[in-house]
Amino acid sequence: MKFNFVKNQKVFFIISLVLVVAAIITFVTKGFNWDIEFVGGTELTFKLDNKVTGEDEKKIADAVVEIIGKDSFSSTRVANGNEVVVRTTLVDEETDYDELNAAIDARIVEKFADAKVVSAEAEKVVYTIPEQAAAEGEEEKEFDPSSDIASVLGDGTLALEVSDIVKNADGNYEITYTANSEVNLLRQLIEDKVNELYPLAEGAAETTRMTGSSTVSAEVSDSLKRTAVSATAVAILLMLVYIAIRFEGRAAFAAIVCLAHDVLMMIFAYSIFGIPVSSTIIAAILTIIGYSINATIVIFDRIRENRKTMAASVPYEDKVDSGIKSTLWRSLNTTITTLLTIGLIYFMGVTSIKNFALPLIVGIVSGVYSSVCLAGNLLVAFKKIGKKN
Repeated sequence: MKFNFVKNQKVFFIISLVLVVAAIITFVTKGFNWDIEFVGGTELTFKLDNKVTGEDEKKIADAVVEIIGKDSFSSTRVANGNEVVVRTTLVDEETDYDELNAAIDARIVEKFADAKVVSAEAEKVVYTIPEQAAAEGEEEKEFDPSSDIASVLGDGTLALEVSDIVKNADGNYEITYTANSEVNLLRQLIEDKVNELYPLAEGAAETTRMTGSSTVSAEVSDSLKRTAVSATAVAILLMLVYIAIRFEGRAAFAAIVCLAHDVLMMIFAYSIFGIPVSSTIIAAILTIIGYSINATIVIFDRIRENRKTMAASVPYEDKVDSGIKSTLWRSLNTTITTLLTIGLIYFMGVTSIKNFALPLIVGIVSGVYSSVCLAGNLLVAFKKIGKKN
């Protein structure tokens, strides 16, 4: 091969610099689609009658986006073959029951002037409501304020639904209710929409497609962030220690730059394509780090051998270029076979699989580029810097 990788190092450095700048601009302007594992949110599970297809996943995702908006939608994934798990960044806010009960009291007293509150707690209030005499000319009838209570509390202006109104043994009226936050209302709209898209069979035991709803707290999310950073840092540190011992100090620095480049490019894919950033990013980053460092070590090893076997009069740049060329086809063949597998997974997989495979594809391509075009050239650049100092 006549092409000289070292002599064209400026071209490779410029290409990488442009990509890095583009990535940083994208991070600042577009940001990331953080999954609820990192920012907290609500997870809803729906069970279909048949195996979930990519079309089913998209149909449900589109319906959810229509209800809550694109910014509040996080991701979907398939579970157990016939379940669709929808993740949103909606978070239930803690209900202020004191405030809600005060609003209930105002409504009750407005309707029944002599009403007195006996007790008030979360989702349950108890009132004494004296019987009211019939107006002149009206027929006497049994006093039952239940319908009036249900009417004044259930007019839609209070964030609640009346569950039951009963007269207890003490003659007081117990009103139980369910607080309705905005998240609860949106959750119900999503549930109703999925039930509409996938009607239950006639006579089915179930009454809804939704089989579960859970909330991921911010505390759990912070723990995942710390785990991701710690796992990545430990992996990189151990690799660099190995490289520094086996090769030389500047090889470790070159490897750091290559790893940072590859991880940045993979994260760039998450941002520019709007891929949900979930806990799988930890596995993706560690996979790319391992793949990239493996290809880089092979080239470093061949360069080291060239320094031993080639004549001392041969310039260091030529030894590096020879090392890159002698491992080029090995690096390309490994990358192509890996991409064939990951590519097949991407094109045949459901959305959640594609969201994992696409960043890996970008990271693998970046890995072979950094190993072939950057690693050796960085050794040359660091060597020149060392001589000047």
